[in-house]
Amino acid sequence: MRSLRWVGLLSSLLIVGVLVGLMAPLGAEAGTPTLVIDGVTLTVANGRLQQAGPGCGSDNFINGTINGCYAIVGTNVANTDAQRTNTVRIGNWYVGDVNSGNQARVLINDVSPGTENIKLTGVTFTSATNVTNNATAPASPTNIPCPIVNGVAGTGCHVVHIVLTNTFNAQSVPQTAGIFPWQIAAMGQFDPFGSENVINDKFRLAGQACFNASPCTPRAINPTCDTLNTCSNGQPPNNLGTINTGVIASGGNGVTRYLQLPAVTQTAVNIDDNTSTVNDTCNTGSGRCQPTVKLDYEIWVKGLDFLFLTDSVSGCGGPCNPVKETTKLLQCGDEITPGTLIYKCAKEINEGLQRDLDEAIALGGVAAQTCEGTCIIIFGRGTPAGDASGETFHFTTSGDGVCCTFDLTLNSAGEGWKVFSNLTPDTNPVLGERFFTIPPPYPTKNNGRLWSTDQIACTSAEGITGTTYEVEAEGNNNSNKISLTIPTLALNDISFCEWHFH
Repeated sequence: MRSLRWVGLLSSLLIVGVLVGLMAPLGAEAGTPTLVIDGVTLTVANGRLQQAGPGCGSDNFINGTINGCYAIVGTNVANTDAQRTNTVRIGNWYVGDVNSGNQARVLINDVSPGTENIKLTGVTFTSATNVTNNATAPASPTNIPCPIVNGVAGTGCHVVHIVLTNTFNAQSVPQTAGIFPWQIAAMGQFDPFGSENVINDKFRLAGQACFNASPCTPRAINPTCDTLNTCSNGQPPNNLGTINTGVIASGGNGVTRYLQLPAVTQTAVNIDDNTSTVNDTCNTGSGRCQPTVKLDYEIWVKGLDFLFLTDSVSGCGGPCNPVKETTKLLQCGDEITPGTLIYKCAKEINEGLQRDLDEAIALGGVAAQTCEGTCIIIFGRGTPAGDASGETFHFTTSGDGVCCTFDLTLNSAGEGWKVFSNLTPDTNPVLGERFFTIPPPYPTKNNGRLWSTDQIACTSAEGITGTTYEVEAEGNNNSNKISLTIPTLALNDISFCEWHFH
């Protein structure tokens, strides 16, 4: 099975879709995109992108047209373990097609005046240098330690950046400049190697654009900033926003998992003129909006896992009028007002996400739990696994960000996860204790005896000091553990706490 994850400044990393029908007519106004995969530049000029090439079929965006479809040359279907090398290698990654009807390509929609769309879709990525799912890849600047492997810092994560850039130059008539709202979304899935799992896989998408001249060069993507406000490193945030799934923190060998994040619409702020002037209007000269948009996909793959980007709407937006629709610009509006720019983008993206979700579930996909920011992971392991499969343990909790109850159901391997993400660190000052317990009675085994907890042990998956733990035993019987208290939680720690049931 596969592991899926939604990603988005809209919502999600999910995937799938078969393309049928005839290709929409190509317009003359579309910009020519540049795609950089692992440092290798793909363009039409160097023959690595082919306009109207394989896979350019019945795609369409919100206004029913595409005026640019660019196939990635050399890809083919290679989405099984045995096939992974039977496609094009770009840098240290194999790049393939999702299937024969959904081939690797870039889609551009650029009309005047209208809504801008950019999309990387029908594509799979898998590491060409990792040897097995649990091996350490050859040392390189992009091969960095994985954050967690069942509570232990691990190695063997291979990281790639895929940068898609396009200038939307169709706004050729005056009075087409305006406020520039933008939505980012990515739909896809992580497919584990063989019978392995997808723990530690991760996806991050960030967008940057420039609006003050045409042509122009967007600022570099801020790699550490996942906020729309001031970044912790003092640098400006990515003005088209950032989606960060965090690492997949729950698994199950061979299991498909999909990921979901909240939708965000970002009004892009023009901070690219290196002056103190900051505004949200796109005007590249003479009242026109011809922005250059750059999207940076950061993919972490543990070992030989595949990432599928099956129907990935990566960006939608454009200049708009905040007051009312004009003959040149749509009203900006919101996601609930039909006819407005934001409504049209949200409708298209949400429909795509729903299609992907439906197919993910049909393929046996399971929602993945991910760790973002400062986290606590409660991991349950029951032995023997055959007896523990399907057992549900009811937890009572208290404290900042973890209140108040949850159920932990163990899978066929006798394992289960609960992840608490984006928690507030509390080493200074202390916010208060976070408390976890399973009130009696425990579930009953097949032999009539009750399950019990003989071990509770916590580790810092990031090797960070400052988090403290207290385990309470039942009376004088130190083998029967009944509760866990975390008095303090260090910044950016992944506190992995394993409960052993027997």
